[in-house]
Amino acid sequence: MAPHDEPTNTGECQSIEKIQVESATLHSPVSNQIATDRVHDENASDHAPRKENSPTRLSLENAARNIDTLKHNIEIHKRRNQKLARRVEELEGHKDEMDAQCERLEKERAALEKERDECMASLDTRGVMQKEIDTLRSELEATENARKGAAEDRARMEGELAQSNTARAALSVRTSAAEARAVAAEARAGDAEGRAKHALVRTAEAEGCVLAARTRASEAQACTSAAEARASACEDRIVLAEKRTTVAETRAAAIADELRIATDALEAAERQASLQASRAITEKQELLQSLQVQSTKLSRIEDELAKATDELARAHMEIGKVKDTLAGKEVERLEMQADFADLRDRFSKFSCRLGFSSSAPSDNSLPSQPSQLAPIEASTASVHTDNQQLTSDGASALSRQETQSGSSGEKEKPFPAKQARKRPRSPSTAASGSEGTALSTVERPRIQRKRVTSASATSSSSRTSPSEQKIRIVAKSNS
Repeated sequence: MAPHDEPTNTGECQSIEKIQVESATLHSPVSNQIATDRVHDENASDHAPRKENSPTRLSLENAARNIDTLKHNIEIHKRRNQKLARRVEELEGHKDEMDAQCERLEKERAALEKERDECMASLDTRGVMQKEIDTLRSELEATENARKGAAEDRARMEGELAQSNTARAALSVRTSAAEARAVAAEARAGDAEGRAKHALVRTAEAEGCVLAARTRASEAQACTSAAEARASACEDRIVLAEKRTTVAETRAAAIADELRIATDALEAAERQASLQASRAITEKQELLQSLQVQSTKLSRIEDELAKATDELARAHMEIGKVKDTLAGKEVERLEMQADFADLRDRFSKFSCRLGFSSSAPSDNSLPSQPSQLAPIEASTASVHTDNQQLTSDGASALSRQETQSGSSGEKEKPFPAKQARKRPRSPSTAASGSEGTALSTVERPRIQRKRVTSASATSSSSRTSPSEQKIRIVAKSNS
């Protein structure tokens, strides 16, 4: 039984190493080279002369190195997780700034709309100005009517003045006729005196003639007094006519002054109305120009608000992408923790089967000890949270390397890309919403990891059960 125990232990150690190589290939692209070196060391150890328990020690040392590598990778992923958290905080701060800017733009828009309403209200004063213009026009028409009435009064007064002048001329004619009659009466009186002198000579003969002459003289005197009374009455009438003429002239001058004042007032009102109309037109033009400026400002502010809204939407999309990335990394962390627990259980089972005790000096590097597994389990919470960041950072670099290698004639043959396993969704990704899941399933880049052909060969054997692996290893060792 002793010769068969050693190959069995060697086969189990080889299966342990294959499982470790598969886990390193699955979870960390950095450990591919380590797995390749380990496989080469294993192949070299198969051809070298075997010593007792040397594969087991090599596997333990490889496991310790693998655990150290995993710890280093976990620290790297922790730092990258911290960077991602800081980036998320920055994006949230940017989101708050954009929200504040949107609120400020909304306030400015409300203020501009208020100013626009005020401008429209000021434009409504055009009706008031039109009413004032109509009032001024009605007043102008009233002054025109007054002017026409004054002209009619002036024409009437001129007619009355012409009538008074005609009456004055008639009075002057009548006065000249009365004077002529007085001269004739005086001449008759002189004739009567001469006749009286002749009558004195002829006293006896001419007494009758004297009496008749005296009678005629008294009659002439009565006619003279009547003519004088008529002349004084004519003079009084002439004075009254002159007074009425002066009053008419004064009234005509006053009417002319009033007409001139009314004309000046009308012209001043017309000038003022024209000035007010021109001023109102200029004010309306200025209001229209200011309204156009305000409308242009409002359009610019609307464009800025649309740009800010687009930037806010992009920031929301970036935050959703980061959240989806973090959710995917959380799922990968849980899967890696489950795989690591499975590997730990397998490693503990194989170590128990090999019969290692806790007092061995190489047991400090075993992953089954609680002192080392506890920090590893605590740190694996953030191992795969940065895998997607690594993939997103390295996708462009790998694409550039592939294009360079393709252009240079394909000097190095790339390893076949490993298909990504379909992972179940965690509750955190399910709660992130339909938009977040669509972004996470569509826009999540992945690196095509290179793997060694020997590691790919061992992955198929590691997927079988441990009993089948034992049977295959025993058959291989017997052959």
